[in-house]
Amino acid sequence: MYLRYNLPHILTAANLLCGCLAIALTFNHHFETATWMIIAAALFDFFDGFIARLLLVEGLLGKQLDSLADLGIPFRLISNAKIARLISFFYLF
Repeated sequence: MYLRYNLPHILTAANLLCGCLAIALTFNHHFETATWMIIAAALFDFFDGFIARLLLVEGLLGKQLDSLADLGIPFRLISNAKIARLISFFYLF
């Protein structure tokens, strides 16, 4: 029963974790792995909302976590970090 209510939150937390890992990987020049983390974050983002609607789970925590995850950690911030890292990499040479 508890898994039913927490599964969307777990998927949202996995989305945030993939975003944070992608940032760390980007700054360590692991661009391919960071790209896979972004793809995984997109899948977790899709499935957290899908599972929440399927299981009829809604609540304030889910709304806040999903807003934080959708705000920009995995997608906006990562793309900016990749561009900044590539510019600094080419600036050195």
